[in-house]
Amino acid sequence: MVSVDLLYSIGRRAEQNVRPEHTTPQEKTRPKEKTFNRAALEELLTRRFFFRPSFEIYNGVAGLYDLGPPGCAVQANILALWRQHFINEEQMLEVDCTIMTKDEVFKCVHARVGLCASCRRPY
Repeated sequence: MVSVDLLYSIGRRAEQNVRPEHTTPQEKTRPKEKTFNRAALEELLTRRFFFRPSFEIYNGVAGLYDLGPPGCAVQANILALWRQHFINEEQMLEVDCTIMTKDEVFKCVHARVGLCASCRRPY
């Protein structure tokens, strides 16, 4: 059976076009470090329509994004994995709530208790 290290070193030599006698043991085991370029990744994902800023033709709205077909597929896969773990394996219940809410809910400090102290109205 061929080891992974041997395949890795052969692939590296083919990329570098280097003869086997010129390689050092460190080159065989240590992968070349690559820097992460976030701007390039975001540009690629936008170009392939994983996501786009919502209302982009109107200069967009911060934090709101539209998902394209690949983005919807990724989202569906993540939700399916989440449901499999938490609902099926952990036997938790799923709840679906609204995302948008009124501004007053966030202004009320004691909204979690059930009675807003500043306005004396039930939450």
